[in-house]
Amino acid sequence: MTMNEQLARARSVVANLPPLAGRPRVSYDDLVAVLCEPSAMFGAPSAVRATARPDRPSLDGDWLAEILNQIVAFRGIPCTTMMETVQMAAEMVRRRGLAICDGPAVDVWVLDEGTDDVQMRYILRLDAPHHVAADLDDALTWWLCELEMCRPGFTFSFSGAWTEEDLRRLRERAEELVQTTRGDTHADLPS
Repeated sequence: MTMNEQLARARSVVANLPPLAGRPRVSYDDLVAVLCEPSAMFGAPSAVRATARPDRPSLDGDWLAEILNQIVAFRGIPCTTMMETVQMAAEMVRRRGLAICDGPAVDVWVLDEGTDDVQMRYILRLDAPHHVAADLDDALTWWLCELEMCRPGFTFSFSGAWTEEDLRRLRERAEELVQTTRGDTHADLPS
């Protein structure tokens, strides 16, 4: 390719690039508001009501803000990046025509609170079977990885209702693992 051809190609590429969109600045309070009230981002909940787990307290905004502060400080993940993850999750839910459950549809797991290894997993309950939520979870993770946004510290996940089909699949997989383990466990031992 000659220099003129290369310049023409480069100009064509540049002319077809979309303009850079400015990233909105997102504060802790903004992110906490959306995480505590996911219907603002994900749309109106379905009529299916999520049941609260008795061993999990309701989501406290002050505690959540402190955890997010630790993630920003120790993990270096800005609130803007976490909000973009939530936006991508909401887009996936919309594209598939799904809805979140009504009621306490959020669960948050935190590991190593107060350390530089702090991690938060935000789990949103969908009005969908477990396997649909798990597939959506995988798709979101891949999308985040493709955009190099998948970093330890903040994870967004979906959960769904366990159906008989999901339980059957789980039992079959467990049986396969048991058979594989039994077959391999003693293979190297002398008779």
